[in-house]
Amino acid sequence: MDGVSKSFGGNRALDGVSFRAEPGRVTALIGPNGSGKTTLLNMVCGFYRIDSGRVLLDDARLHGSASHRVARAGVARTFQTPGVPDGVTVLEAVAAGRYSADRASVPSAVLRLPRFRRVRRADTAEAERMLALVGMAELRDEPASSLPLGMRRLLEVARSLVASPGVLLLDEAASGLDEDEVERLAELIRRIRRAGGTVVLVEHNFRLVLDLADDIVVLAHGQVIAHGPPAEIETNPRVLGEYLGATEEVS
Repeated sequence: MDGVSKSFGGNRALDGVSFRAEPGRVTALIGPNGSGKTTLLNMVCGFYRIDSGRVLLDDARLHGSASHRVARAGVARTFQTPGVPDGVTVLEAVAAGRYSADRASVPSAVLRLPRFRRVRRADTAEAERMLALVGMAELRDEPASSLPLGMRRLLEVARSLVASPGVLLLDEAASGLDEDEVERLAELIRRIRRAGGTVVLVEHNFRLVLDLADDIVVLAHGQVIAHGPPAEIETNPRVLGEYLGATEEVS
């Protein structure tokens, strides 16, 4: 991400933001509410168009691409408010995340041709594997919309991972989780890092950020005010004033 700016009317949401998220590392984005963190993720994913700057993935341009093309390029994300549809099971909700990975044509689906059956088996197998990974295998047949908030967040993480993305964007995935669920999420992020995945973590739980992140980018008023390793950020005077000083923002 290089020099990215975005305005909404007269409000400058992001102003010349630059940083690089590396494979096999966890890059955390922190800052008070309104600092531009979610706006930044929305621009990476193609939900918003940038006003200026560049968003690149392996030197390929992402900015200006539709969200489904960004997903097919290998970028997946979770949302602050998990979108869980009514009328589907936990397994079906996770399997739906493979829409960008392996597809069968409409005629193949209507006629139940071998290609459709192979894709469906693969979708189910990968969804089951992801549910086991987040500790929800026993809930596979439960209605997805009936899950409590913490479980819905973990379900969304599983749905984001099921297509094997190269880049995972987590928008406050730990919010609403109990202590055991937070540790489960943390271990999952560590496994993704060990496997060489790129993780961008937007999170208010500063202790979790310090525990997981390799690099921390601090946003305030739409600008990067600090960028460095956890030990450096934890003692940065401006971070202490802009972010940690706003105690209502820190879990």
